[in-house]
Amino acid sequence: MEARPCAPRLPGKRWLLLAAGIIALGIIVVALCTMDFKWTRAVTPVGEPLEVSAEQIRKDFQEDLQQATRRYVGRILIVTGMVHGLPGSLENPEREWEIVLTGKDADPNEFPWISCRVPWQRKASFSSVGIADTVTIQGVCYNATNVAVRVKECKLIAHWAVHAK
Repeated sequence: MEARPCAPRLPGKRWLLLAAGIIALGIIVVALCTMDFKWTRAVTPVGEPLEVSAEQIRKDFQEDLQQATRRYVGRILIVTGMVHGLPGSLENPEREWEIVLTGKDADPNEFPWISCRVPWQRKASFSSVGIADTVTIQGVCYNATNVAVRVKECKLIAHWAVHAK
């Protein structure tokens, strides 16, 4: 019987370092792939503002993600929807925050949500807005996925409160 050559072996500590490095790299790749970066793309709005309901945005993205992305990203949107989420507080006056809108006629937890970034200079206009209120906002759509349609530079156009405050 003929002896077969063995594959070269790494010394014990080098093998351990290589395995630890591969595991760390895998964790970093997974973390980066699942993070939702808040960096806004530089988008110059084109065309006339597009008036649309949160329900219509949801329907368009559920039917055809690519076509809806082409239709909305890069446009000034005037969106009417129900408030689904608000930031925890208005304590830091120099940071923008997000208000999340959803449609009224279906499950409010259904994606995509409309994530509206409000510049810190406009926070005061949103101070009376509460969960389940209906609002109309205007902003520039800069990113869209099947989970969220992101709108920046938002300003409040109209507000219908559910409860008197």
